[in-house]
Amino acid sequence: MKTKIVIVVASFFLLISCADPGGDPVFEGFSFSFSNHATLYTDAKVFIGGMKNGVFISTDSIKITRINIGNNNFSHFIGENRWKPDLSKIREIPSGRCYFLLRLSDEREELIERYEQTELFSLSVPEGKKFEGDLGYILISIWDDRITGNALKEID
Repeated sequence: MKTKIVIVVASFFLLISCADPGGDPVFEGFSFSFSNHATLYTDAKVFIGGMKNGVFISTDSIKITRINIGNNNFSHFIGENRWKPDLSKIREIPSGRCYFLLRLSDEREELIERYEQTELFSLSVPEGKKFEGDLGYILISIWDDRITGNALKEID
């Protein structure tokens, strides 16, 4: 009788351990959403890097296709397709923060500033891991005179 109870209990725990943990999956990397209040740009390129002696050093980049005018732009690099640059290259600069530069199709190129502030937009580089979930979701606004950004959530 004890053997049957042990088998039933062990089977129960085995089934529970294999069950779906529930909740939404958390993805690694960066996802971008754009709000374009300037000219229609057909494409862009986002650069990530660090700062050394006040100079931006690019470590990786990714192409963005079709940025429309207005706030109704779809997100780029969502779910499992998030952009996963090698953050160790930024740590090697050495820079504890990552910065972003946007090059637009008309060759306009600017470091992204923090939304409604005068400082550059940057994020703390997580120790030994990648950006996950809302930490990697970046909103970029393109204006005639500047490009701004903010993250849905930050480590700081």
